[in-house]
Amino acid sequence: FIGLTYWRLRWSANRLPWLLLLGLLALMLIGTRTLVVLGMLGIFVLVTIAPKFNWVNLIGGVLLLVLVLGLFISTPFGQERLQSLAQTPLLNSNIDISRAILLSGSDYNSFNWRLAQWHYLLTAWQQFPIFGSGLATSKYLSIYRLEAHNDYVRALAESGLVGLATFFTFLATQGIRLVQLMRQTTKNREQNDLCLILLALFVAMLVGMLTENIWSHTTLWFYWWTLLAVAGWEWESKVKSQKLKVKSQKLIT
Repeated sequence: FIGLTYWRLRWSANRLPWLLLLGLLALMLIGTRTLVVLGMLGIFVLVTIAPKFNWVNLIGGVLLLVLVLGLFISTPFGQERLQSLAQTPLLNSNIDISRAILLSGSDYNSFNWRLAQWHYLLTAWQQFPIFGSGLATSKYLSIYRLEAHNDYVRALAESGLVGLATFFTFLATQGIRLVQLMRQTTKNREQNDLCLILLALFVAMLVGMLTENIWSHTTLWFYWWTLLAVAGWEWESKVKSQKLKVKSQKLIT
């Protein structure tokens, strides 16, 4: 919704309501207390700005990131989450993956817990490497009895190499479709911009799938497929038909 609001903000004559809504959604994003959404937001801004770089887009993207990061860091929970990264292999060279897995049972570090969870799932996958253990079985393949928190590891553990290859093909098809729509809508800047926003959201979701259960969020995908369908409509032809109707009505009168 931040992406869609940002799109409407760029194409609306009255920007104040959309700017207020963008700030409200940023507060709600901070309320999720999820560190990975900051990375997803950064990826979204980067992909959005890169193809059509200008100072207005750059300043808008930077202000959005500064707002979200500032609010997140200003909270005690945000400071605690950032400090916890220092006790992971990501930022501490003295902690390897094996030690992080051992620490996951007592340090309450969500990143180390994820490493342990993925370790159990990958170990279970090795027993059935081709077709996996079966759909929706990932929560029963580790001692935690929780979701995988990595959609790629989940696909591998549940459906094996065959399922992972199918999953990658399915994701690649969506990315190709979005690029195709961007090339087809170059004459309609507003529609083309929506396709770019969707592409940025898609790349951000691919990053989020590394540590979260994005694939199991049914509501998200309901909105996603609806937007993908709307982006594929022939906006230009509808605009032309409306203009022709107006002209014909004027001629009749």
